[in-house]
Amino acid sequence: MPKSQPSAYTAAMLREAPKDVYPTIEGKLPAAAPQMTNDQAAEQQKRLSALSAQRAGGQISQAEYERRRRQMMKLAETHGQQTLDEIGSQTPAAPQAQ
Repeated sequence: MPKSQPSAYTAAMLREAPKDVYPTIEGKLPAAAPQMTNDQAAEQQKRLSALSAQRAGGQISQAEYERRRRQMMKLAETHGQQTLDEIGSQTPAAPQAQ
């Protein structure tokens, strides 16, 4: 059974820290992925509400409703892992000596 690679976080934590400099602990840390803005959240809510209203009003079939719902669920299930994979594939910056 092949041994799996450690996560990017684990690999970073296992790296030996330089002993001849103090760590830089101030400053704003970047988010792992860009956060959804309030406008984007409102737009997504509007899309989901419209889909529900179309189904309730008989404007789309149950099959179309289920197809769109599955599409959104698949995105929700895979987007997080895809984002983590993308982050993990980025090469970490080398520590800078001060």
